[in-house]
Order: sequence, then C-alpha cells, then structure tokens
Amino acid sequence: MTSEQKSKRASLWSGLLGSVLLAALVMFIGRTGLLYDLELKTYDARFLVRGPMPVDHSDIVIVAIDDESFSTLPARWPFPRSYHARLIHNLLAAGARLIVYDVQFTEPSDPVEDSLLALATAEAHGNIIHAGKIAYYSDPRLNKVLTQALLPIQSLQDAGAKIGIVNYASDRDGFTRQYQLFAVHGNTNYVPISMKALQILDAMPDTVKMVHEKNVLLFGDRRIPLLTQSTMLINFYGPAATFQTVSFASVLDDQEFDLLKDDTDYMQWFLMSDEEFAVLEQILPPESVEAFRELRAENPFKDKIVFVGASAAELQDNKKTPFYTYAPPGEHSRNEETPGVEVHANALQTLLDGSFIGNVPPLIEFLVTFLLAALVFVINNSTRLLVGSLATFGLIVLFGISAVYLFIAQRLWIAMVVPILSTMTAYLGTTVYRFILEQKEKAMIRGMFSQYVPQKVVSELINNPDMLKLGGEKRRMTALFTDVAGFTSVSEKLTPEELVQLLNEYLSEMSKIVLDHEGIIDKYEGDLIMAEWGAPVYFENHAELACRAALH
Repeated sequence: MTSEQKSKRASLWSGLLGSVLLAALVMFIGRTGLLYDLELKTYDARFLVRGPMPVDHSDIVIVAIDDESFSTLPARWPFPRSYHARLIHNLLAAGARLIVYDVQFTEPSDPVEDSLLALATAEAHGNIIHAGKIAYYSDPRLNKVLTQALLPIQSLQDAGAKIGIVNYASDRDGFTRQYQLFAVHGNTNYVPISMKALQILDAMPDTVKMVHEKNVLLFGDRRIPLLTQSTMLINFYGPAATFQTVSFASVLDDQEFDLLKDDTDYMQWFLMSDEEFAVLEQILPPESVEAFRELRAENPFKDKIVFVGASAAELQDNKKTPFYTYAPPGEHSRNEETPGVEVHANALQTLLDGSFIGNVPPLIEFLVTFLLAALVFVINNSTRLLVGSLATFGLIVLFGISAVYLFIAQRLWIAMVVPILSTMTAYLGTTVYRFILEQKEKAMIRGMFSQYVPQKVVSELINNPDMLKLGGEKRRMTALFTDVAGFTSVSEKLTPEELVQLLNEYLSEMSKIVLDHEGIIDKYEGDLIMAEWGAPVYFENHAELACRAALH
C-alpha cells in the first residue's frame, strides 16, 4: 500500500468517525432548544402540504358554544344548566348515539338547575360523557407536584354519566399536536373524553386495562402508537370547522324555546314524529314539503357522536394546531385557532380510523443522520467543489421530499432539522478542511518550485497537483546542459570570494534566461546548469523553447 493510499484511507476513517460524532452532537442539540422548536414547525408544515382530509365517513358532529349562541340566547354565560338539560334532551330525541361534553360541571350551582341536568343525563342511559380534569399543583412544603381530581358533581355521576378528563398536552411553543391518553391520580387512571368515547363505542367494560407494550398502548383491541409514555400524536383532519358544526343555540331552538333573533324552531323538524310531519304535509305548499322532507332526512344528529364544547374566543378554549396558518386554495394565510372540543374530535377520529402518526425511533434517526453526513463527506472529498455542492444540495432536497412523502403516504414523522443540519455542517466542515489542505499544498508547491520553475508552470501545478505523481512516466522532452568554457583555468586565478561572485552572476543570469523561456532548472552542479522543457507540464513546442533559450 502506497503512502498516498494510506493517507486516503486514514482520511476516510477520520471522516466517518467525524460523521458519527457530528450526528450524535447534532441529535443531542436537536432534541432541545431552538432546533426542536424548528423541528415542530417542519412537522406543522407537513400538515399544510398534505392539506385537509375528507371526513365524509365520520359520525362526529360538534355542537359549538359560539358567538351566535351569545347573541341569540336570552341568558348570559355561564348558561343555566337547564339549557344543557334541554340540549341533551333534544339531541337524544333527534337520535344522537353518544353525547360527549367538553364543558365541566365540577361545582354545584342552583339545586333546581343541577337536578334538571341530572335528569337529562339519566335519559342517556350511560351514553353521555361528562368532563372532569386532573389539576396539578406544587406543594413547597413537600417539594413535590400533587394532583387533584376535579370530577362532575355527584348527581351527574349518580345519573349514570361516564367521566372523561379534558387535560391537554401542549408543546413548548404552545401548540397542540399530541393527545394525553390518561392521567394518574392516586391509584386511578383517568382517560380523556375521546378515549372514554372509544371505550363506549367499542363496548369495552369499565374494567378494561391499559397495557404498555414497548412504544404502544394496548386499550382493548386497539393498539395506539405512543409519542411519550402517556401521549399520542393527533392526526388532524383539517383546520377549524372541518367536522360538521352546529350552533349550541340552534340545538336549543325548538317549539318551546325562543331565541332573541332568528327563531326558526330549527330542532323541531328533527324532534317531531313521522305522524306529526304527515299532518304538516297536508298544510304546507308542495315545494316546502319537499324541502322540509330533505331537511328531516339530513338530520345531522341521528346515530352521531355529538361533541359539545366552546368555540367562542371569549371562553379561551381555542388551541393552536398544525393548521393554525392554513390557507385554503386561492386564499391568503390566516391565523385561526381550533376549538378545544374539535381537538378532542380529531383525537377520537384518529383513534376510530387507526390513522395514527408514527414517530421514527431515535436510533433510526441517528443512522439516517450519520449516513447523510458520511455520504456528504465522501462525495465532497472525491469530487470538485461545484459537483460536491450540487450533490449536497440535491441530497438535502431529496431527503426533504422523502420526509414529506413518508408523512403524507405512510403517516410517519421523521425528523428533518437534525439530518439536514448535520448534512450542511458536514458539507461546510469538509469544504473548509479541503480548502485548508489545498492552501497548504499550493504553498508547498510554490515553495518547492518558484525558484526553479516558471510562474506559468507553478500555476499549472497548483491547479493540477495530480501532475506531481511519484514513479515517473515515459515522455518525449528536451534537456539543455550548459557550463562555462575553461571554468577550471578561470577559477584557479580567482580568490574564493571572487569565484562565488562570478558564479552567482552567471547562474542568476542563465537561470533567468531558462525561466523566461518556460524551462525548469533540474540542478546546479558547479558551473553546470541542467534545464528541461516538457515536464512536468507538457508543451508541444518544448524543443523550440529550449533552442531559443540556448541561442539567447
């Protein structure tokens, strides 16, 4: 093995070792601080590229406590619990399969109002979920975090209501991307309202257990991929109002309840029996009969899972999700939060469809990061700067496209920031390293040859250092030998100082002539000068240049 091969092998191993260290360092940095925030933004961007997904198959409907409710209902917020009792009664009468409340009734109110709400809850026969919450607070005396279960009032529990919590798992930037699957208080696991809804819809017993299996949570027959020990990623189906949404006021608007304005008795068409509607058909004009018949057929609540929660900004239950900056085609981007109740709806739809988003394990992320860095090192050490730069740019683009494709087609989240940053760092490091080596090589060549080789040849050697290969080669070239006639006789008559001065003047002048004619000086030997043309840089007219130098 030649010294050049040994040097290349050592350089290769150094590059691979550097790639490992670089990948580990960038991964460590990427899991904290600004880089992780940036990774979360690339995660959001993948949702924006994918766009909303159809929910035509969904059985979820949202009843929103919205601005319309505030402007049309006679009472102010918080609404009397008799309003909620009427809402539950109307939804059940309209055929709702399951009612999921994202409004907490954890404190007693007027006893009559609480009684009405409990009676309506009992009508659901267990097909209603009321919301609670696990509160966290620190006790400085114990120096630990304590929990408190804030559950629905006892009368609702006694009426057969199921209980689900409405805790949120927000990321450090305030966005909601993951869903808390359970919270522990004492010896009890409390599940959120969407998990409780899944339990009811799958007819799981109340005694069903959650089992951790590596990075999966087993819940009945469901296998839920985990992001952390207690959370999963929500596969958001779109921005706010992706799921069919009906105003809270509209559900209250029946024949017995009057709104302040736009009182159309909207719910009455879904509450009346077929016999009652048949009587109306005899009275109404034929065109109206057909319209109301279609309205009844499109009953938005029949056999549906109805979520009830706030969407009005004043109630401060809206969340930033990956679709926060979404812009529909042809429209400008807008910052729109998603109601918290719709976040729960997205979580339940993810659970029902099994459309989970997987997270690439850290080991796979490290291997991808290392391979990209190593590939960039090899490419940029074996090609010219322009080719290496274009290859690196293409590699980054290809990886970015692949990451987006995996997210959209395979619902797989692979980190983008860490591998791309590692690739860019490897490129910059390799480029700087090559620049330093090339400068050293140029300085060495310039120092070795500048006194004996024309500047044109030196420049050519600097631009093409491979011309200086060991072992030699067979080539046609011209050599010139010159010396001083009668030098021995002349030198005997001069003192050493005079002889040195004579040689300096002679050799300097002769060297200038050789170099001016693009020759190189092979060696000096006393008064002898050996010069060459045609090596290491070949010229077609090497013989002519040598002859011109000899005749000068």
